[in-house]
Amino acid sequence: MYVTVDRVGRVVIPKALRVALGITPDTPLELIPDGSGLRIEPVRRRSRAIGTSDGLPILGDVDGAVLTDDDVRRLRDDTQR
Repeated sequence: MYVTVDRVGRVVIPKALRVALGITPDTPLELIPDGSGLRIEPVRRRSRAIGTSDGLPILGDVDGAVLTDDDVRRLRDDTQR
């Protein structure tokens, strides 16, 4: 599959490849020099530790992520609509 680079260095990833690889808007990508070419891979998130408290699963912290009570309320309200 051929694509071109525009004047400002952008490359369009065809939709079929984006769908197959799960690349959506704002997906972080890693550019990796590979011999005489370039490999583009989605950045994979590190797995999170799962603990338990009172028999319920508790996900471990994510570095740099902050989730407030207001965020939880908003998310809850959005899913109930």
